[in-house]
Amino acid sequence: MDTLADAFISRLKERLDARSDDQLAAGIGVAKSTIASWRRRGDIPPAVAKELEKKHGISFDAVRRELVTEKLDGSVIGDMILLLIAMRLGQELPKNKIEDWAQWIGASREDVLSNVVARSGEWNPAKESLIDKIHGIYRLVISDPFYGKALMSELRSKIEAVAPERHKGYE
Repeated sequence: MDTLADAFISRLKERLDARSDDQLAAGIGVAKSTIASWRRRGDIPPAVAKELEKKHGISFDAVRRELVTEKLDGSVIGDMILLLIAMRLGQELPKNKIEDWAQWIGASREDVLSNVVARSGEWNPAKESLIDKIHGIYRLVISDPFYGKALMSELRSKIEAVAPERHKGYE
């Protein structure tokens, strides 16, 4: 997915079991050219997105966060963000805990990045490109001491409570 509109349209297609833009357009009551326009602009008008959210139970904000997280995960800048967090933890933790935390961050990278993205504030594609949003997240992690032990401890507890089987063996 390249744009927020593409990601949201894809999610709508999944929800409505539509295989094409034609089927989706019929399912949501718009012209196929409207969907093409959303794709071309890379965004969906906020009022329309809110209406589609309510009608089909798809969170536009969740799709937005997932798109940014997807672009960060596996990217050099995403790796740099995780490394910065690990380095900050290394300064705050006793030496016997550093390796465990580093392994945990590696095993939980998507969850960690998703939470960093959620904490970074809303992304408005009409005002800021995706790459600018990602660079903003990087600058935030560099400059804000909040991205250290307190945040990671809170995040780790939250993630392990939801999916403990994915994080066994990290103490």
